[in-house]
Amino acid sequence: MGRAFPAPAETVRPGMSPMIHGRTEPNRYTAPDFWMKTLHHHGYWSARHSEWHDNMYCNNPEETIAFMRERPEPWIAFKVMAAGAIHPKDAFRYAFENGADFVCAGMYDFQMVEDVNIATGVLGSGVPGRARPWRA
Repeated sequence: MGRAFPAPAETVRPGMSPMIHGRTEPNRYTAPDFWMKTLHHHGYWSARHSEWHDNMYCNNPEETIAFMRERPEPWIAFKVMAAGAIHPKDAFRYAFENGADFVCAGMYDFQMVEDVNIATGVLGSGVPGRARPWRA
């Protein structure tokens, strides 16, 4: 069997995926083969709105990054472009520099070549700001 970790507490808002939070209660679960968790920064205009709207997909990226830094399993980050609010070059760099091993990026067929070229360019730079070891 896999390793046991504290069970995540879930904070769910309409239209959002559960947030990952470590907690110390005795509830335990078996470690997954990989993690799939949203990740993006809040440096886009609609993230800074005074009221909460369904326009942020990673409420606390710093907490997610810290949690994932301690996980030995691979991490697939998704919603890295925050539904198109963040340019792929910025989004992919942010995800890889902050520990994601893969990104799951939604795109139209006509965006595929450009986005793949952007991703390989980011990865080709060696991702100098990355602190988390590659897990895959």
